[in-house]
Amino acid sequence: LIRNMATSILRYLIRELQQVMKAADAKESTYRDLASYRYIINCYRKNLHGVSNQQTDLLLYLAQSYAIQLHHTRKYQDIVERYHLGNESIEKVSKHVGFELPSKN
Repeated sequence: LIRNMATSILRYLIRELQQVMKAADAKESTYRDLASYRYIINCYRKNLHGVSNQQTDLLLYLAQSYAIQLHHTRKYQDIVERYHLGNESIEKVSKHVGFELPSKN
């Protein structure tokens, strides 16, 4: 059960790293070239065997927290890129988000 949970968290982390690389538009390298990927894989291999249940629970919690942080950071960047218009006028910003300002008459 713990091994299955660790594997699913590892897959989730790898998917998030792939999304980070895709968002960064890195054409010459892959997620496997990232130091964070190598670190995660090494931790997975070292710590899955021979650690106590309490340590395993902590490691799974930390890995899942990191995956969630990666996911929500990526989502936040998507929102910022979509809705940040810089120094645009109030009229342009309101139209962009779907609001219509009342007329000035």
